[in-house]
Amino acid sequence: MALGHATRRRRCIAFGQLAILMVLSACEQPPSPFQIELQQRVDALTAENERLTREIEDQRAVIAELEQQVQNLRGRPDAPVVFSVERIELASLSGGTDLNGQPGDDGVVAYVKPIDAAGDVVKAAGAIKVQAFDLGGAEPKLLAECEVSDPDELRKSWYGKFLTNHYTIKCGWSSPGSKPPPRVLLRVTFTDFLTGKVLVTHQEVSVRVPPS
Repeated sequence: MALGHATRRRRCIAFGQLAILMVLSACEQPPSPFQIELQQRVDALTAENERLTREIEDQRAVIAELEQQVQNLRGRPDAPVVFSVERIELASLSGGTDLNGQPGDDGVVAYVKPIDAAGDVVKAAGAIKVQAFDLGGAEPKLLAECEVSDPDELRKSWYGKFLTNHYTIKCGWSSPGSKPPPRVLLRVTFTDFLTGKVLVTHQEVSVRVPPS
């Protein structure tokens, strides 16, 4: 899109130069201030046209290089394979968590596992939103909500060991000190940065209620 925009801009500049030169050529008397100003505009447009020409050439070179890299990767048997996330799951230990060292849970923790089409857990880049709801009333009540979208922060939350691979996202209650119910609905949304897919899973989990 940037390449097409630069090409159209070059054409507009060329038409502008032609119009100004026609005005200048029609005058045989010594240049007036208006003609001098027109000449300055021609010089400026010429310089801009040359700059855009160089920019287009640079962009074409970059595109050609990227296309060559793609062709090289396609021809290699050891080319890296990118797996997209097909669904997400919550590990069984997801639920209430103690964040302040006091009796009872003051938030939730979600162990999020992105899974590809082959059923394998993959360390996929994306944004993870965690929400906890109290379903005891007439309407669901939001108890906690947090989101991790920064790549560095998400990378730090990854835990990869033998048979244990997941993102660990902890989220405190929206109203600190509030008394949660013993069971809450944990809802997790994963937005895959590679494909743009938005995947959602939910699970009812246990919470240790602080003593009165």
